[in-house]
Amino acid sequence: MQSDVDGQTLLERLRQLGLALADGQLKRQAYHLAVLGLLRQRLACSRVSLWRFDGSAPALRLICRASLSEAGEDELLGQTLEQGQFQLYFAQLAREGVFACADTAQEPALAALQAVYLQPQGVRALMDVSFAVNGRLYGVLCCEQQGVARAWTRREIGLLLRFGRMVSLQLVRVLPEEFSRGAVPLDGFEPSAS
Repeated sequence: MQSDVDGQTLLERLRQLGLALADGQLKRQAYHLAVLGLLRQRLACSRVSLWRFDGSAPALRLICRASLSEAGEDELLGQTLEQGQFQLYFAQLAREGVFACADTAQEPALAALQAVYLQPQGVRALMDVSFAVNGRLYGVLCCEQQGVARAWTRREIGLLLRFGRMVSLQLVRVLPEEFSRGAVPLDGFEPSAS
């Protein structure tokens, strides 16, 4: 029961951050880092990050806009993943809205990301949700466990989904033109039939 209370408190704190962003009390990057701090503290994971899609299929890129870990903030800032590296993974994320993996070394959808991102970053488990606005993807909230596998609970997955929806609504209210320019059709991630 304590987790439900903590989850409600987390969502209320997120609501307050959204109001501060809308009122101009917080700049965008400060908002990003505060949001990630809430999420990392609640889920007790190694690192959390916020990524945004850029470009168009078949040359989409995913760019890290903010990250927070034990090592500090923004260590992944600017990191870019090309569509060819993440096509299977994001096709699944686009279809389901969430991708939770207890052991990245055992997940076929992540095979292309192993050498490029997961192994160099020491990521053994991840749980991600996509930002969708009006049926178009905008970005991803990513939770990672480094060094060890981790089974994400249904409660954690549900909380991250609610959290991701709230973040996307807050951002679209403050940055509507950016969302309309940067959103990607869901079919931009379907694997090619080669």
